[in-house]
Amino acid sequence: MLSKLMPDILENIYQYVIEINRDEIKEFVKDFKYIESFSSEREKQIFIYNYINSLTQSQVDKIIYNYGFTQAIAILYDFDKIGLGKSNDEICDEIENFELLKKDRHVVQLIFKDAVQFDHDWRENDKLQ
Repeated sequence: MLSKLMPDILENIYQYVIEINRDEIKEFVKDFKYIESFSSEREKQIFIYNYINSLTQSQVDKIIYNYGFTQAIAILYDFDKIGLGKSNDEICDEIENFELLKKDRHVVQLIFKDAVQFDHDWRENDKLQ
């Protein structure tokens, strides 16, 4: 019986170590680069949406942690300010009301799209800067 448990324990330890050392952003970039050449813009959007929705909450948290919380806030701020044209007051109200915590997957979407330079033309919206 002990001989049966040992491989299971070792497999669990191995999977845990692999999960800890996995760079989710690099994995996404690799997967996106694979589909990029033969997919339409809509298919790429669907791929990103499905990819993000398949992540566990711990993976989402890890992506934001590894990217850097300050950088994550900055990219969300830039999107809200430049891309959506929100005022500083509106953005501050969202932060004060903890709405930012509800946007974790949205932040990951911005991080992923920025990493592959896809659908980030909102940064060029110079009318709102």
